[in-house]
Amino acid sequence: MGNIRKEVRDTYLMDHPEDESMLTPFLSGFFVTWGRQRKEYNALLKVFFLSPENHLKETYGFENEIMLVYAPFPTMEPRTLQAVEQIYAQSPAKGRVETLNYFLVSDAPDVREWLDSYTSSRQESRIIVSFTKQELEQHRGNAWFIRNRLDEQFFGRDLFNYSLPLVEDTYFFGRQQLLMEYYDSVRRRENKAIFGLRKTGKTSFLFKLKRLIETEKVATAVYIDCKQPDIRKSRWHELLEEIATEIAKQLNISADFEFTERKGSKSFFQLVQRVKEKNRTICLFFDEIEFVSFVAKLDEHWHEDFVDFWQTMWSCQSQLKNFSFVIAGVNPSVVETDIVNGVQNPLFGIVPHRYLTGFAEEEVRTMIKSLGKRMGLQFSYDAITAIFHWYGGHPLLTRLSCSWLNTVLSMEQNKPIKIDQHLFSQSKKRCDNELMFYCGHVVSELREFYPDEYFMLELFSSGQESDFSELAEHASYVRHGLDHNSVHPLMPPMAAGRAAVAGAVAVVAVAAARASGR
Repeated sequence: MGNIRKEVRDTYLMDHPEDESMLTPFLSGFFVTWGRQRKEYNALLKVFFLSPENHLKETYGFENEIMLVYAPFPTMEPRTLQAVEQIYAQSPAKGRVETLNYFLVSDAPDVREWLDSYTSSRQESRIIVSFTKQELEQHRGNAWFIRNRLDEQFFGRDLFNYSLPLVEDTYFFGRQQLLMEYYDSVRRRENKAIFGLRKTGKTSFLFKLKRLIETEKVATAVYIDCKQPDIRKSRWHELLEEIATEIAKQLNISADFEFTERKGSKSFFQLVQRVKEKNRTICLFFDEIEFVSFVAKLDEHWHEDFVDFWQTMWSCQSQLKNFSFVIAGVNPSVVETDIVNGVQNPLFGIVPHRYLTGFAEEEVRTMIKSLGKRMGLQFSYDAITAIFHWYGGHPLLTRLSCSWLNTVLSMEQNKPIKIDQHLFSQSKKRCDNELMFYCGHVVSELREFYPDEYFMLELFSSGQESDFSELAEHASYVRHGLDHNSVHPLMPPMAAGRAAVAGAVAVVAVAAARASGR
């Protein structure tokens, strides 16, 4: 049985004794450790931290305190949730409370219906376990009231079934060492690139890096999605104008320049010079770089425009030194090819790059345990190890396999459900049949933009290792392909279920080889 700590009684409750009845139902599993009033977005909220008892930590995977927010208003408004997000980003909540979920208490009688409607189109939203103040006071003597609501909200939601790029921090796992490496490079105004097959998390990584840069005020960050038709159909000087307009808008400076084909480069340089005069730094993020490069399939004018565009970027950076960029794509040929159309590739030699591989085993373990326990899925240590080796740490395939397990097992058992290695081994072939579509999706851009590497991949994943080795000795593109000696840890799952998982394992094989044997 929890209690309200003395410091909360002597400070907050001394001035607001009327709120004790609202806190009482939570004492069946929590200690109230902190309480204050906070005003954000013109909304005055009452905020508490609850420390869960061990049995709740074990059941729901809680590792930190839980934030409880009381919004004493008769109606719900979006600004209430915006205010909560602001509280999350500040001390003392930052780094102290759980980031995936919080409790929300409101005077609005329709708070649950409002939240269901508001969050239905926001897949990345935190799990908000909501109550009205009236129902909490009515259930002060019910020790199971809070736990039943937790079961309802946690166990009914599939947190693994998310395949879009992550634009918020809530469900971002892993990559911390890599993130800090790229952050330090941007801080030093150095260029970087990240490459990887589809759905390995490149865009989520860029978004996370952009948020960090903006939070720390290291640079003015501009994200360019190169696959968007309005971007890839632009001529090089038109794209410069688009970027210049966004920079000028963010920094509130004038961009009254002429972006014609003859003057576009000079105009962009002058804009960056104005930025430097304001003692500001720029970082541009180019995602899906293939669509505006010399390997573009849809808009072939970029075969020529690529050089003019990047000569402009190179010139700005080398002269003004308040400017850097981060590139993301499928294959590093864009920055490794030395000659393009008979002239030097402006990106050659100035963009250090890494290949985004699958998660490490510990990152997979953290993600599965954190999300699984909140859904009522208790994965054993051996089960997570088996999932990691079977899918090679690929973020999307790992998530979707766990989502499939949740869907199937929830129809057969009541939660919480224990998933051990034996249960996963029994289920994985059926699961793989459901994931084969995604395996093709993952390698589709490799097939489209880099047919030679894709052919090498086909040889390896179908077991034609002698043909692969023969080509590997002679093909100049092999350093973008596979070194089969570097992926031997993945051979057992290929041998055990080649027909079912060749696509998935091939994805991981490419990533592992690029990371360690290029």
